[in-house]
Amino acid sequence: MRGIRHLGTALAVAVLCFLLYLYADREIIQAVVNLPNWVRTFFKYVGKLGNGAWYVVPTLLVALGVCVLERRVPGDPRLPGLRLWRQRSLFLAGSVLGSGLLNMIPKMFFGRPRPVLFLGNGDYGFHFFQTAARMLSFPSGHANTAFAAATCIFLLRPRWGWFLFPAATLVALCRVMTAQHFPSDVLAGGYLGFLTVIALREVLARRGSDLFTAGPAGIAELR
Repeated sequence: MRGIRHLGTALAVAVLCFLLYLYADREIIQAVVNLPNWVRTFFKYVGKLGNGAWYVVPTLLVALGVCVLERRVPGDPRLPGLRLWRQRSLFLAGSVLGSGLLNMIPKMFFGRPRPVLFLGNGDYGFHFFQTAARMLSFPSGHANTAFAAATCIFLLRPRWGWFLFPAATLVALCRVMTAQHFPSDVLAGGYLGFLTVIALREVLARRGSDLFTAGPAGIAELR
């Protein structure tokens, strides 16, 4: 049932992306370029929260610090709690890195020109199998990172969901408001980031992770 539900959601997202591509992407991008400079500047800086380095570097440093402490002070009574923080940190780093790498596959496959090319010369569509940065608009990497990080933290701290997903949505919106991505780009990137983390949680639960366990119905649960 879970597989069917995820498949249905993925199909709905794909249909919505297609409709945005046909009827809204161009119009929205043409509209946002006329926004006041201060509005675009605001969204530009908020959008930097979609940079994966903000999540990967600190979490890897935490994990490394726990490893160093484990070697130097093996009898420290704080180690059990710190080991759990190491697992959480690695889950966040792995979620962001894994979703980011997976996101590159459709990026290069579809080869969609970024909005700047559409605004400059009307280039709109898909040029499959591309590697140049200006041709990697779909899906959005920043939206992917934001939703992967939000989903990861939500799975560890469910009560924070009221803040995490609106914040991720704002980061994704920033990429549209600064004309860096089309709306369908951020929708696809955000959903792919979310789905990647959910899949990673299921894998960890089945392998006996310290963070998740397989529940009575086979659904991964937080330990």
